[in-house]
Amino acid sequence: MTDSPTAPSPAAPATDLGARYGRRPGGYRRLVVSGVVLAVALVAWLGWTAVRVGDPEISYQDVGFSVISDGQAQITFRVRFAGRVPAATRAACTVQAQNVLHTEIGRKDVTVGPARERRVQVTAQLPTSERANSVTVTGCALL
Repeated sequence: MTDSPTAPSPAAPATDLGARYGRRPGGYRRLVVSGVVLAVALVAWLGWTAVRVGDPEISYQDVGFSVISDGQAQITFRVRFAGRVPAATRAACTVQAQNVLHTEIGRKDVTVGPARERRVQVTAQLPTSERANSVTVTGCALL
């Protein structure tokens, strides 16, 4: 005779695991409440991020540049201050000149503002170490 494992008969009564091991009341409710709290926090964070990223405090746009000489260039750019920035706020914008090989040949920080004029057009000259091929604004930050 061989002893082989036998499968449980289909007629065997199903065991209730809750009755056997006990249940903790409110487990499902706690899961639902946690999920709702996380969903509300996620929606709040997404809304805050959309407002902050969607309307930056300061933005800029290059208008044009000209090469004055082999050692000097000029750039014109616009700066826009957001409505929530205090009127006395100033900004610093960094302008950069590059040569034909895209090597930096000049850099200057230009102060812009005050922000009581929400849109400001600025023209700045910067010295260069050789003839410039392009001049751009690389960034602006509130002071």
